[in-house]
Amino acid sequence: MALQEHDAVLNTEDKRNGIIKAMLDQSDISIKIAKIESRPTTIDIKSRRKGIPDLKTADFLSEQINAQLRQKL
Repeated sequence: MALQEHDAVLNTEDKRNGIIKAMLDQSDISIKIAKIESRPTTIDIKSRRKGIPDLKTADFLSEQINAQLRQKL
């Protein structure tokens, strides 16, 4: 997974509810994976550094996850 490859510290991994919380480079990361009925699976990534949104890290993780998913298709 993208977080493990970049030495993130996992705080919570709730597979049943699709929630992952971690720390990566001083940023609090929250990832929510949801499958809603027949629609595609969604991945919501939130990243905050010192209480301020960290869009750069969230975007980076999104790109990493998408690259890994493309390899599996």
